[in-house]
Amino acid sequence: GFKNAAEKLGKAIEAEEAGKSAVAQKWRDAAALQERSVEPLLKAATAHAAGKTDEGTSWNSAGFGLTQTAKKLGKAIEAEEAGKPAVAQKWREAAALQERSVDPYLKAAQAHAAGKTAEGNSWNKAGNGFYWSADKLGKAIEAEEAGNLAEAQKLRTEAQREVANAEKKLNPKGSSWSFFNSKKKG
Repeated sequence: GFKNAAEKLGKAIEAEEAGKSAVAQKWRDAAALQERSVEPLLKAATAHAAGKTDEGTSWNSAGFGLTQTAKKLGKAIEAEEAGKPAVAQKWREAAALQERSVDPYLKAAQAHAAGKTAEGNSWNKAGNGFYWSADKLGKAIEAEEAGNLAEAQKLRTEAQREVANAEKKLNPKGSSWSFFNSKKKG
């Protein structure tokens, strides 16, 4: 939450002092995402304290989705600063996918709060699909950086499968939009 946001703001200050305004802004943006994680995490604690486990878990997942998005953006900034723009772009794509987990988790928490367990569980499964696919993309990037291309490809394939499943949960009648297909077209 706030500790990680403060660390990112510290990096923004360092970048600003080094005359790197664009980099400083990226760190401030990552810090803002990190700060946004605090509210759902507080709601999670409140829900859990009241014995509302499903609702609390969904709020918690939304908070961690934001935290992990900010973490991946930080890795993108660091890769960019290290002169690795292709790696930075992969981290930004993983962050964008990670952020897609947040809205379903928020909808899950709201559904659970309204006593709509089945709906909440469905939203939660969609959020999990995006969350864990982004996690696998992050591991794929790390595997690729370590020279383990076969493992990286395996993880990317698994991530694509999870995104497709998550999108089906969002639109059970079939979605013509896919995160991975949109990357190939654009």
